[in-house]
Amino acid sequence: MARNDLELILPTADRKDEFLVMAAEFHDVGETDWPHHARAGDPIAMEDFDAFLKRCENLRLRQDMPPGFVPSTEYWLVAGGRLVGTASLRHELNEFLTYEGGHIGYCIRPSQRGKGYMTAFMQRLLAEAARLDIDSVLMTCLAKNIPSQRIIEHFDGTLEDERPSRREPGSLLRRYWITNLPEASED
Repeated sequence: MARNDLELILPTADRKDEFLVMAAEFHDVGETDWPHHARAGDPIAMEDFDAFLKRCENLRLRQDMPPGFVPSTEYWLVAGGRLVGTASLRHELNEFLTYEGGHIGYCIRPSQRGKGYMTAFMQRLLAEAARLDIDSVLMTCLAKNIPSQRIIEHFDGTLEDERPSRREPGSLLRRYWITNLPEASED
């Protein structure tokens, strides 16, 4: 899907209210683990938005990183001027992310799913990974998450293995590697 109305933007204070409405949409349907940094286990965006923005900047710039975090860039996914999701591009992996999490974590708000946004955004996220000199991107998803599997496989993700999920006991986790990354854009 080629779309000209899609943008990856960095989190910004002027979209705070829109982000909080999106977070509430996730939570209203019982998805309290989404979006990134507004989830039940890491609610910084909901509790102190300025601290959230500062943490995003610090992680991107590799400074004052909290224990257990890796350098990463948080993106907000915008379609037609509207915030439709979030993505986190981790510049490197630690043991936890190597097991479950990978280089890219993303979520599309419930009301905007099934519209092809994530496939279009993934093209841009993989190009950003290439720009950061990441040669192979690890992507993980639960075996029951068929939409994520389809997106990963669309980008020629090669299944490395299946293993028990640590975050969701009783669920099976699939781990894929994407090695054919799109060329990094110059803009």
